[in-house]
Amino acid sequence: MTVELTYLLYSVILLLAHILIQATSSDLSLGLRYAIGTQDEERMPDSVVAKRIERALMNFLESYPAFIALVLIISLTSAGNSWTATGAA
Repeated sequence: MTVELTYLLYSVILLLAHILIQATSSDLSLGLRYAIGTQDEERMPDSVVAKRIERALMNFLESYPAFIALVLIISLTSAGNSWTATGAA
């Protein structure tokens, strides 16, 4: 496995961590009753920290498709070198 694909694997783990942390902080901010309820109404988290964690997840998801595409192109064309490894890091 190339260095770039290794970093892609690490980024998937980071994505899962982002999602779990955001969901947990949102549930804690909104309360357990809302978390296990029907969630018919749209509610935003009250906590500043929960809002910041949600923005961090959205920022990650915004640039993630480009990272995936670049890593796959580099891996499929075998164009990996020290610069692409540094860029993936």
